[in-house]
Amino acid sequence: MELELARHDWAAFTGRGAATEHLPRALRHLFAATDADAVRHHAEYIRHCAADDGLLADVSPAIAAALVHGIWTGASPGRDEALDILTDIAHARVSDLEPDAYGIVSEADCMAEIARGLPVYAEILEVGEGPVDACVDLIFTCGDHDPWTRDRAISYFTQALALHRLRSHHDQLRACLTELERRG
Repeated sequence: MELELARHDWAAFTGRGAATEHLPRALRHLFAATDADAVRHHAEYIRHCAADDGLLADVSPAIAAALVHGIWTGASPGRDEALDILTDIAHARVSDLEPDAYGIVSEADCMAEIARGLPVYAEILEVGEGPVDACVDLIFTCGDHDPWTRDRAISYFTQALALHRLRSHHDQLRACLTELERRG
């Protein structure tokens, strides 16, 4: 994740009313913390900067990129929070009233960064060590957003339906699969 953190000028971002220059430290601590309260504290700050009240900021794509890098090796509970923050970013939008209020950002740029994590979302879903709902949501959102990921998402959901331990998620998996096939 350090290579990704070093790629950005964190202090130059507008953010959502919080100081963005502290984001690298918060991202590092999110993945290093083992205490649930510490993880929650760092996650709240990151979430506030990235997608507070469902609105994106210019820092959102950089946060998404760093989170995707971190979840490859991050352990719970930080990884689980990171997946939830990525879900928040995936569903956030640019303000209709003031599109540049939080800097210049696009939903497409955020989704491009989130889509880079598709293999790890599928791996977490397959292994079953993480928040299944967040992984299903991220896989679906990637497949829905970008045609190049759609076939993979469909394949992942089809295979996940055969996994006995995901029985309680079969309705969610079938609904996502049906919707992606319809859009395909």
